[in-house]
Amino acid sequence: MIEDDLSSLSVILLDDEEDICRLFLDIAINWGIKSCVATPDVNIFQAAMFDQFFDVAFVDVVLPNNIDGLDLIQTLRDKYPLTEFIAVSGRSDLEARIEVGNLLVSFMKKPLNLEQVKSKLLAIVARKKVL
Repeated sequence: MIEDDLSSLSVILLDDEEDICRLFLDIAINWGIKSCVATPDVNIFQAAMFDQFFDVAFVDVVLPNNIDGLDLIQTLRDKYPLTEFIAVSGRSDLEARIEVGNLLVSFMKKPLNLEQVKSKLLAIVARKKVL
């Protein structure tokens, strides 16, 4: 069952749109995800990352206050190498930047397609089972 597979995951989302954060939390609960944090606040996001291990981190690439989500991912990947980071943006031209930037992170275009998110999470669960 999908919910059982996703129940082993802890997921965090950083997105400047509060509606997306609320929706993401609702979906995570419905999918049975073990632990989920969704916030538009970079400081809360970083504090949560420090306090708890997350299997997956979705990070919006374009954030308020001139914060570059890709730079944030680069910094956090060094601190949390076991977390899988997924860059999220409504701007499709960022996909090329992510590949060229050698971040080796997944990219998902907004608006997020729930089936694609679920497939991505299930693939992460499957990889973790192999390890």
